[in-house]
Amino acid sequence: TRRMEQIIMFRLIIILSIAFFSVAAAANCNIPLKTDDRTKECFATSEASNDNSFVCDTSASWMHHVGGSSEWAPATPPRGTGIHEYVAYQGVKSPCLENGYCAGCDSPEGTYICSVKIDPEDCSVVDIDVMARIKQQKA
Repeated sequence: TRRMEQIIMFRLIIILSIAFFSVAAAANCNIPLKTDDRTKECFATSEASNDNSFVCDTSASWMHHVGGSSEWAPATPPRGTGIHEYVAYQGVKSPCLENGYCAGCDSPEGTYICSVKIDPEDCSVVDIDVMARIKQQKA
């Protein structure tokens, strides 16, 4: 019976190790949108950070920044969900009052400022569009 207990314990350790490493490998990205070198060109601007702006993940109905707040929710797109687009808008009131799930982020109103697309499989920035912001500055 002692030998059987050791075998069971060994199998349990193996199973728990596999489960732990599977969860660790599937961890979400965690990208601070306003300060990350890959995304700050879009989100660290006065247009994207003022009282009359907000930032949504339009792919997941998630509010990441409400104008007038210093709080920014990081980009945490789960693996297996496809490219996520994070978009800054201005000119209208934010569709939600706090960061987190926000049905109004599906198709928000407002003037488009810029956007960043992130691939959750490797946490890479696959596209950044700041042209609208640059055009506004030149006008």
